[in-house]
Amino acid sequence: MDRREKIKGFINSEAYAPMKADEMAVVLSVPKEDREEFNLIIDELINEGEIIKTNRGKIISCDKMGYISGIYTCTSRGFGFIIRQEEDDVFIARKSSYGAMNGDRVIARIISESSPEHRREGEIVRIANRANKTIVGILRRSGKNFYVECDNERLWRHIDIKKSDLNGAENGQKVVVKIGKYPTDKEDATGVIDEVLGWPQDNDVKLLSVMYSYGLEREFPKAVNLAAEKVPKELSPDSLTGRRDLRDKIIITIDGEDAKDLDDAVCVEMMENGNYLLSVHIADVSEYVTEGSVIDREALKRGTSVYLPGTVIPMLPPRLSNGICSLNRNSDRLTLSAEMEFDKGGNLVNHNIYTSVISTTERMTYTNVKKIIDGDKETVNEYKNIVPLVLVMNELAKILRKKRMAGGSIDFDFPEAKVIFDNEMNVIDVRKVEITEANELIEEFMLAANSCVAEHFFWINAPFVYRVHETPDSEKIEALGKLLSIFNISIKGRTDEVKPKALADILEKVKNEPYALVVGQTMLRSMKKARYSTECLGHFGLAAKYYCHFTSPIRRYPDLMIHRIIKEYLKYGNLRDNRENILRSAAEAAAIQASETEIKAQEAERTAIKIKVAEYMSAFVGRGYTGYISSVTNFGLFVQLQNMVEGLIHVANMEDDYYDYIADGVYLKGERTGKEYHIGQEVKIVVAAVNELSGAIDFVFEKGE
Repeated sequence: MDRREKIKGFINSEAYAPMKADEMAVVLSVPKEDREEFNLIIDELINEGEIIKTNRGKIISCDKMGYISGIYTCTSRGFGFIIRQEEDDVFIARKSSYGAMNGDRVIARIISESSPEHRREGEIVRIANRANKTIVGILRRSGKNFYVECDNERLWRHIDIKKSDLNGAENGQKVVVKIGKYPTDKEDATGVIDEVLGWPQDNDVKLLSVMYSYGLEREFPKAVNLAAEKVPKELSPDSLTGRRDLRDKIIITIDGEDAKDLDDAVCVEMMENGNYLLSVHIADVSEYVTEGSVIDREALKRGTSVYLPGTVIPMLPPRLSNGICSLNRNSDRLTLSAEMEFDKGGNLVNHNIYTSVISTTERMTYTNVKKIIDGDKETVNEYKNIVPLVLVMNELAKILRKKRMAGGSIDFDFPEAKVIFDNEMNVIDVRKVEITEANELIEEFMLAANSCVAEHFFWINAPFVYRVHETPDSEKIEALGKLLSIFNISIKGRTDEVKPKALADILEKVKNEPYALVVGQTMLRSMKKARYSTECLGHFGLAAKYYCHFTSPIRRYPDLMIHRIIKEYLKYGNLRDNRENILRSAAEAAAIQASETEIKAQEAERTAIKIKVAEYMSAFVGRGYTGYISSVTNFGLFVQLQNMVEGLIHVANMEDDYYDYIADGVYLKGERTGKEYHIGQEVKIVVAAVNELSGAIDFVFEKGE
C-alpha cells in the first residue's frame, strides 16, 4: 500500500478521531524527512474533495461526514449539478450554490434523495478547489462602475472591477480578469484586469478568448521546452535493444491531410492458414516522456491535445509530437505493437504485444486511400507498391465491422462540420464531412487494438486505465422511447435492461431516412458520458466487455499511462507490490484528470467551432434553407441545416400562435391552431440574426411555413 492510500485508509478508519495534520504525522510515525511529502498528500486529498480541513485545522473524512464531492457544472440560469464519476448527478439550486463557479470541485451534503418526480438534490457546503483563477469577458461600463461580462455563459455572474484596476482596458474590449475575491451567495466576484486581448471582432482575439476561457495554454513552460530540446532527433543504437525490427515491412499511416502528429501505423498480411494478421504499431512516447519528468507532469496537467479550428494546442511539445514521436514517412521510429490474428469471421484467435522499431513506407490520407479502394487509376498508379496492402486492409476492416455491428455496437459516427479557412484565417466555408471507408478502415483497426490490449491486461490483473461507457439510466431510455415514438419506433426490451443491440437496430432501421442524423444525436444525448476508470466496467456503446485507449499516446494521457504499464509488464512480468501500488495510484490520478480535461477540451472545441460557424453564417442573414428540428425546448426549436449548422427559432419569433411546451412528448403545440413541432420534422427557415461573439444563430420560419 502506498502512502496516499495508507493516509486515506487511516482517516476513513473507525478508530480515527479528527486531528491536525502534524498530529496525524506523529501517529503514523512519518519520518521528519518525509513530512513535506506527507503534507503534499494531505493538500492533494483536500483539493480532490476526499477530506476537509476545519477552521481549527482538523482533518475530517468527507465520506464519514456523509458529504459528497465532485465537479460543479453551472447553467446560465444559476442552478447547476455536481458531476460524479460513478454516480448520478446531484442537482444544486441557485440558492444552494455557496458561491461556487462552473468547474469548481465542491463538497456538498444531500438534502433530498431522488424520486420519480425529482432528482437527487444537494447543498454545497465548501469549495475544495477553485477552477477559475482568471476569466475572459468583455469590459462593460455602467455609469461610473465597471464590470466584466463573462464569455462563458456558465459563469453567469459579473466580475466587478475598480476603475484603478482597469489596466488601460477600454469599454467594450475583450479582457482577461484575475479574480481577487470569489463570489458569495449575495455578492459578485471582484477582480483586476490582467491582460487586454483587444477588440472582440478581431480573428486572433476570438481564438485567444476561447483559449483563455478554458485555461488552455498554447505555449509550454520554459522548463518543458528545455527538456524537449534535450530529446534526440534520431534513434540511438542503444534504443533498439530488445525490440523487434520491422523496418523492412510495408507499413503505412492513414490520417487527415493536415495531421502532423502521427500516432499509429498499420499493416495487414495474409497468413498461410488463410487468416489475417493485423499489426497496429503505436508511437512509443513513453520512451521519451519518462515517469514524473517535467514533460510528463505538463502532459498530465493538459490531459489531451485540443483541436480548435485552424490550430492545435498539443499535449506534448511539437519537438516531440511532430518530431521524434511522430511516425513520419521513411523515418526510424520506436513503437509499441499489437499483433492480432483474425479468422475469416473476424474472430481474434491469437495476439501478441511487443516493443518494436518501424520505418513507415507511406504517409497516406483518407482521401487517397478511398481513391485506391474506389479504383481511381491515377492514385492506384501513384501508390502501386501499397495497393495490394490497402485492398486486403479494406477486406479485413469490412469483416471486423460486420462482426462488431452484429454484436450490437452502436454506430455513432455522425457526419461533422468542418470549418474551411483562407490564408488569412477567414472562414470561407462550413462543410459536412462524411465518414468514408478509409475512415472506417482505421477506426476498425484501432478499436480492435484497444479491445485486445484491454482484455489482455485485465486478465493479468495489472494496474490499468480503461475507457468505460456505462449502461444508460432507465429514466433516460424511457424519455428516449417517448421521442422515438414520434417516428413510430419502439425500443426492444425493458428500459432498465436495455441492450446496445436494441439501439443499434434502431439506427440501422432509420439510416436511409432524412431524419436519421437527428435520431442518432437524440439517442447519443440519452447515453452516459464515456470516461476513464481503473475499473473495467465495459463499453456500452461499443458492446465491448473490455476497452481502453491505447492508440494515441501523443495526444491523450491515458494512452501514455498504459504504455508505461505495458512496457513494465513486458520487461519484468509480475511487478513488486510497492511498484504495482505506485502504478495503481498513478493510473487512478490519470483517469480522473483525463476525464476532466477531456470535458474541458470538448467544450472549448465546440465553443470555437460555434463562433467560427457564426462568423461564416453572418454573410447569409436573410437567406432561406431547409433543415430538420434537432431539439425541442420550452424556449424554442433548434434546427440543423444540411451543412451541420444549427440555429434557434425562439418561441417569441413563432408569431402565428402561442406555443406550449409539451414535456411528455417533447414538442411545441399551438394553443389556437393545434400545430405541433417535433424532433426530426423538416422545416424551411430564414437566417434572421447572427451573434459572432457568442456564436448564437437565430432562425425564423420562412413565410408560409
